[in-house]
Amino acid sequence: MRFYGMLSRRHRKDSIMKEDKDTFGLPANNHELDKIREYEAKGFTSCFGMRLGVLTDLCTGRCYGVDNVKIIDEYRYEGMSDPSDQSILYVLEMGDGTKGLILRPYGVYATEEIDLFMTKMSLQEKNMNT
Repeated sequence: MRFYGMLSRRHRKDSIMKEDKDTFGLPANNHELDKIREYEAKGFTSCFGMRLGVLTDLCTGRCYGVDNVKIIDEYRYEGMSDPSDQSILYVLEMGDGTKGLILRPYGVYATEEIDLFMTKMSLQEKNMNT
């Protein structure tokens, strides 16, 4: 399974309506896709989603709690035609060495489950660093 299926509904809808599409049906100027490809080439190949409050590898079904996830990097994006279309690409490494990505919508399109999980992670990282 490729990560491209994880893009928000908004991105898929916008890409279908545009003429300038790449081979995946996404806008040719999609900055998220550039970073996704960059990190996939570096071995971050797992795709994650939220299931029942835990981060889940969508290929293997393995579940990860807040204490088993490390954020390696994150990138924030804003829609070119719609500033309320915002997302964050998280580059993640799990405690067992699994590496992958999750694209999280925020702003108008945010999902509460991912927001809560990432907030817990941020609080845990701050507590570990103090």
